Amino acid sequence: YQLFSTDSTMTVPPFKGAVALWSDRSQYKVTTNVTNRNEVAGVFQGAVDKGNYGFIQIKGPATVKVIDASVAATAVGDAIIASTTNAKADRVAAGTAPTHVVLGWVVNPLTKNAAAAEVVVDIDVPELP
Repeated sequence: YQLFSTDSTMTVPPFKGAVALWSDRSQYKVTTNVTNRNEVAGVFQGAVDKGNYGFIQIKGPATVKVIDASVAATAVGDAIIASTTNAKADRVAAGTAPTHVVLGWVVNPLTKNAAAAEVVVDIDVPELP
């Protein structure tokens, strides 16, 4: 887990499975706003009020919210990246080069909830010192 503070200007409040992106690494500040898809920080594991502190998950299995269009096609081996939708992830099919920094990988056994647009991902994001 990584300690963080939330950006008080983000438009989508954090929720369980939301993608966290760095808005200011030097201040350990994260956002759900998609300003730079390559600034992946981790995954929120619950709601956090804007401007407050908390922890994001950066390693191990975690439930991640993906865009609706991707959840049905999600398969073992897919890379999970930040999407163009605030707070949500997208998939890159196994065998295809990821287009942005990888949040994690879909592993066996495949665990997803299509109705909730959630998939379990093995998160692997570097920790800030």
